[in-house]
Amino acid sequence: MLSVKEAQKKVLECSIRIKAVKVPLLDSLGLILAEDVVSKDDIPVYNNSAMDGYAVRTEDIKGADKSYPVRLILLAEDIPAGKVPTVKVNPGYCIPIMTGSPIPENCDAVAMKEDTEKDGESILVFKECAEGENIRYRGEDIKNGDKVLRKGKKIFPADIGVMASLGKSEVLVYHPPVVGIISTGDDSGTNKKEIAIWEETGTTPQGDWYIESGQGMGETLRIADEKQAYTMTDRGTYLAQQNNLSLIALVEGDEILFNPYRVIPVNP
Repeated sequence: MLSVKEAQKKVLECSIRIKAVKVPLLDSLGLILAEDVVSKDDIPVYNNSAMDGYAVRTEDIKGADKSYPVRLILLAEDIPAGKVPTVKVNPGYCIPIMTGSPIPENCDAVAMKEDTEKDGESILVFKECAEGENIRYRGEDIKNGDKVLRKGKKIFPADIGVMASLGKSEVLVYHPPVVGIISTGDDSGTNKKEIAIWEETGTTPQGDWYIESGQGMGETLRIADEKQAYTMTDRGTYLAQQNNLSLIALVEGDEILFNPYRVIPVNP
C-alpha cells in the first residue's frame, strides 16, 4: 500500500484544470484574476481639481503672499464635483471649485481654500501657485490602453476600487479549486471496493467534499472530469473513455486496489 507521504506527493504533483468564471466585482475579493485588466479610457477622464478652493490663472496671483495678498473677483457660478463649467475665467477673476470638479477654461491652477479669504464678492489670495498646482490632469493616473492589473494577481480591496473606476461591474477570475471525491454510490463492485478502503482507513466519507453520483462509472468519470475531482474507477471504463477526459491516473497498481471481476459461464 502507498504510504501517506507517497500519496501526498502524487496529489501535489498532479496538475489540475481551473475554470475561469465571471463574478460581480464586489464578489471578486481574494480571488485570482483570469485576464489582464486593461483601461478603455483615461483616468481621470478630464483635468480636475485635487483640492477644494478656487480655480485661478497663475499669472493673476503671481507674487501673492500673506503681506501682499492678491484680490480676485468671484464669479457667481461654482463648480461642484461632476459639473461641467459653462463660464470662461477672464483675467482678474476666479471661480469656486470642489475636489474632482473639471477645471474651467483659462485656469491653470487651483488656490487652496486655506490660502484664501473671502471678502464680499471677491477673495484675497495669500499664496501664489505654480502652473498645474492642485490639478490632476487627464490620464495622469491611468492612460487609455494601460494594463492596470495583470492576469494571475490576487484581488485586494484597492484593486476593486481601481476596477470600479474603470467602469467594470464584473471580472473574470479563476474559480477556487475544491478538492472533492466523486463516488458512483451505485453498489457496484468498484463502489464496494471503495467503501472497503474507507472502512480500512477508518474514514467516513461525508461532507461537501464527497458526492455520490448515483450513476454508472462512465457518467461518474464525466462528472469528476467536469468538477476536476478525484474518483476511483475500474481500468476498463477509464481506458474506454480516456480520450474524452482530462483526468489522469494518479494511483494504480497498488494491491489495495486489486478488485478482480469474475466471469460466470451461462448457456447461450
